[in-house]
Amino acid sequence: MSFKKITTLFLLFVVTLLPVNKVYAGPPPGNIPTITLQYLQAQQQPDGGMPGLSGPSDPATTARALLAFKAHGVNPIVLSSTGGKSLVDFLKESYPDYIVDDNGLLFPGNAGLMLAALATSDQIPAGLSDSILATLQPDGSFSTAASKDLT
Repeated sequence: MSFKKITTLFLLFVVTLLPVNKVYAGPPPGNIPTITLQYLQAQQQPDGGMPGLSGPSDPATTARALLAFKAHGVNPIVLSSTGGKSLVDFLKESYPDYIVDDNGLLFPGNAGLMLAALATSDQIPAGLSDSILATLQPDGSFSTAASKDLT
């Protein structure tokens, strides 16, 4: 074996033994700047939800806030509304109307968002997973005839 091959193998062996440091794309988990928490607290509605574009609490915005807290390793209980309600309290009360149309047909995407958000606090509604799976189509997509006039 040539000197070049032996040297290359030796270097590869040594490199694999070096320790690997964790690198975060953002702040360390659990470390949300105080100014951010203050802003979110100021936005939180008395019912515990976060406002959407139109002002009142919005289930989708609230769910995304819960998922962001989970991604940062922060307990969402740090936010509590003036009415003593949490983000989870709002979602548990509002998700049923958000995931179905006026005929009771499920919006699988909305239901999936609620399932993921509520699961961050171990608050998975009974039967929600089965309801979502019932909308699975032969091509692998999730779909129903649910519709809602949003005008």
